[in-house]
Amino acid sequence: MRELSETATTLTIHYPAWLGLACLIVAYALSAWFIKTARRSKRRISQIAAGIGGIIVGSVVGYGALTDRVMLDANGAGEQRLFTSQSAAWREVADVAIEQRTSGKRGKRPHLVLRKGPQGEFAADVSGLTPDEIERVLAFARKRAAGR
Repeated sequence: MRELSETATTLTIHYPAWLGLACLIVAYALSAWFIKTARRSKRRISQIAAGIGGIIVGSVVGYGALTDRVMLDANGAGEQRLFTSQSAAWREVADVAIEQRTSGKRGKRPHLVLRKGPQGEFAADVSGLTPDEIERVLAFARKRAAGR
């Protein structure tokens, strides 16, 4: 479900933009319908609360899909999510690997792991890519880490 975009100097893993936009459109349309039809409902407060809750949940999921990305470029690797971000410069990276790690309730998923010297690491989820694309990401990261 995720996409891999590549230029001469950058590799980006992201969700398709249509997925985030579709989520926002559907959530906002359903929420507006809930709120608009609340006047004729016996449970007016519950229906308005459901509409507001739909706006909140739809916004988090939709904007999360639009902003969630892993970027590898000439300077280093970075992962940006809706509320968090992390990065690693290639000069700090001692080892590059793909490891199967537990990712919440989804079980084991492939992660790009960049070990930073004796302490610390950068681990980015690369699930949703084909095995060939995961190999391209690994080769790109190893090439950049070796050329530091």
